[in-house]
Amino acid sequence: MNKKELKEQCVKMYCEGKSYVEIAKLTGWSRTYISNLIRNDERIKKMNNTKKIKVQKKKKDNRLVVYIPTKYIEKLGISKDFNIDEYVDVTIDEKNKNIIIEKHG
Repeated sequence: MNKKELKEQCVKMYCEGKSYVEIAKLTGWSRTYISNLIRNDERIKKMNNTKKIKVQKKKKDNRLVVYIPTKYIEKLGISKDFNIDEYVDVTIDEKNKNIIIEKHG
């Protein structure tokens, strides 16, 4: 199998939900090699930027708690420092059914 075929196979497995470690075991290549091979592929970038988030419904408080991965929040410019209060603006695009989150200020 040549490098191009290996890359296509690895991208397909990653898009099916397999981790770099699982792909490495299945292909016989190292995790580092697999990561370097596919991490810059546009399909991988798109998938990593559209991961799902967890929504927890709290019935007694009548509210939803949304868990957003830290890497997305950091891309907005929000610090990991828990001692700093920072705010975001949340708007709804009802036409396209999207929630828009932007750093406040």
